[in-house]
Amino acid sequence: MRINSNDRNIDYNYDGSNVSVNSSATAFMGGAVGYKVFDNDKCILIPKGILGIDITDTGITESAYSSGYYDPDGYYYDGGYTDRMVTINNVHLGLGLASLFRMKNQKYIGFELGYHYAPYDASSKVLIPIQANYGSLELFFRF
Repeated sequence: MRINSNDRNIDYNYDGSNVSVNSSATAFMGGAVGYKVFDNDKCILIPKGILGIDITDTGITESAYSSGYYDPDGYYYDGGYTDRMVTINNVHLGLGLASLFRMKNQKYIGFELGYHYAPYDASSKVLIPIQANYGSLELFFRF
């Protein structure tokens, strides 16, 4: 989960109209695969590949109608209107290098330097260019 603070508004094509939206959060669903390339008693190096989907909130909700249905056990559920969020979904690719340093008793402190590519404006509904390349630095502990 990434909190989007101090970001600029996005011009978004919603239902044929240009709407200016400001995203409050982006969720990442995916994962990373790494392989340990160096390991001595004090340091471990792990390059990683990252693949996933970014789901960015636009702040727009819409009402969608669903008709009634029977579930597999034969129970009937009434239909009706439900509110759903409108999101910007795009691929998220990245490369990272994690370094773990031994503290004591098989406990490590680690840093990961990452490059991320997330083309938000690949969607035809996003009307302005958005920076697709960014970096990250993470601090983590392994117990």
